[in-house]
Amino acid sequence: MSTLHMSRGSRNASRGRRELVMLAPGGSRIPGPFRTIEEDSAKHYNLLNQVQRLRGRIMVEEGALPKTGLDSLGRHRSELDEKAWHLVIVSDGDRVTGCVRYHVHPANVSFQRLSVRRAAAASGCKRWAHRVQTAVEGELAKARRSSFSLVEIGGWVLEPELRGTAEGIKMALGTFAWGQIAGGCLGITTATVKHGSSSMLRRIGGSSLRAFGEPLPRYYDPDYNCEIDMLRFDSRSPNLAYAKLVDEVRHSLISTPIICPREEQALRSAS
Repeated sequence: MSTLHMSRGSRNASRGRRELVMLAPGGSRIPGPFRTIEEDSAKHYNLLNQVQRLRGRIMVEEGALPKTGLDSLGRHRSELDEKAWHLVIVSDGDRVTGCVRYHVHPANVSFQRLSVRRAAAASGCKRWAHRVQTAVEGELAKARRSSFSLVEIGGWVLEPELRGTAEGIKMALGTFAWGQIAGGCLGITTATVKHGSSSMLRRIGGSSLRAFGEPLPRYYDPDYNCEIDMLRFDSRSPNLAYAKLVDEVRHSLISTPIICPREEQALRSAS
């Protein structure tokens, strides 16, 4: 499951160099508006390793994962990491201090190929699983009607120094901005209730997944030792209070370097 975790922290973090970088999966099609593409396998590998170590450390510290869930290098590795895009904050010393993962699917993908199917089975309740599948298939139908992709959002963590800062909010709004650059998307995520992660995502424009006209209730996930909300996003519909900031993030992302593995050909889509 791809879960979003974010803790509250000081709003008075000291400022140093902070820049956004996008990691593209090998062989991915790069949306036309992006301006800077670097094919550098070593840099991609280094940044992705830092993402996995940051994610692992934060998840262990917050009790969402036991240390045994990390590899010998302290990384939380997911089978999705090599297949997904990652939006990364790089701070002084080329240190990764924040990240979020976007796993992009065509709208004709089947429910069984989505990571969220694991959440459907998390409670062990067939009725719950059926409701989750119904809700997600409803989103897929909407994506097909709009010629959008479906994006599973997860792996969002921030160093304490960035929590409660503008960078933290911009990372969340990056979901809308990236979707707009990519031609439109509907997003799905499983977000933790603790630390206000779910409530913050609702504030910027997320809403509950719905099945049979009713919102899906939160559930307890024993793997992450926390309550989870299943939320949806539409790249066209951020909260109006954040619309201007989404525009700023979108313009910033267009100039953000995209790092691709060199051995894989990066394909640029038409503008």
